[in-house]
Amino acid sequence: MTIIRQPSLFGIQELFDMEPTQKYEAIISAVDLDSMYHQVAKKSRLGAPEELNYRP
Repeated sequence: MTIIRQPSLFGIQELFDMEPTQKYEAIISAVDLDSMYHQVAKKSRLGAPEELNYRP
């Protein structure tokens, strides 16, 4: 079994030293929300393509 090491954004002591609002701001600013939004955003506002429609 291989071990996957992932770099951390902050050390534990740094997080303990920060105020709660500073923690949230630092974590959210490190995450790229635009790329996540484009991955989950709906591609069309018109609904499903016609070939996916089926008769009841």
